[in-house]
Amino acid sequence: MKEDRMTVSVVTVCYNAAETIERTICSVISQTFKSIDYIIIDGGSTDGTNDVIHNYHSNLSYYVSEPDRGIYDAMNKGIDASKGEYVIFLNAGDVFSHSKVIEELYDRIQSEGSMSDLIYGDVIYQYSFGERYVSSKDLGRIKYDMVFSHQSVFVRSEILKKRHFDLRYRLAADYDFLLWAYLNKWSFRYIDVPVSVVDASGGATYGHFVKSRKESYIIQCSYGGNRILCYCWYLWKISYFKLTSTIKDIFPRDLLRLLISKKHAGK
Repeated sequence: MKEDRMTVSVVTVCYNAAETIERTICSVISQTFKSIDYIIIDGGSTDGTNDVIHNYHSNLSYYVSEPDRGIYDAMNKGIDASKGEYVIFLNAGDVFSHSKVIEELYDRIQSEGSMSDLIYGDVIYQYSFGERYVSSKDLGRIKYDMVFSHQSVFVRSEILKKRHFDLRYRLAADYDFLLWAYLNKWSFRYIDVPVSVVDASGGATYGHFVKSRKESYIIQCSYGGNRILCYCWYLWKISYFKLTSTIKDIFPRDLLRLLISKKHAGK
């Protein structure tokens, strides 16, 4: 492998994640791209998470374990500690899609020209009944929804350091940041590779999802979005979530695995 010419900061935020944190750490430190500035921000875990992290202390650039004001406060701490040109957030339980993915993205970008401010790819969601490959949607749709996973986007660190995640939002501050970046004409570049595998086995509760969508609606309106269109989209997303949740509860797991495997094979 040729010498890496930039540094990527990978930030992992965790809290009481003793069962999943090692999987994430191993995914990061096994990357063939070696210019990685690895940061772990722990919220003051009490379940043995820190014992696991200490086993890999020599692989970390920065690590702290202390109470925080929520996930986005912890992510902001990671931003402040970052030293790389780009930052990506990989939460406890999530992993990179394979050991060469950062190197592959870097090579693709270098061959295509100058670096963009935000570089994003696809994501694989991992459920208890199988995996689902999700391609990033058209960037213009970001006015109404997240079009890619925040675990699959590399953001130029100087932007994040100037504009931290807004702590008024407990569930959708990442969407707020990305919409702000889009509306303020920061450059985005899509690379058609799966960047991360996100642990979705726990699933989102209906109440949690509704709160998240309400925040997204408030964010859209705060940036001048059409209130009627945004509200209609809000209602549609909630209805769709309820429908798909019902299907997952009713359908046999083996059938769901079969349907997802066929869709993934057709990718």
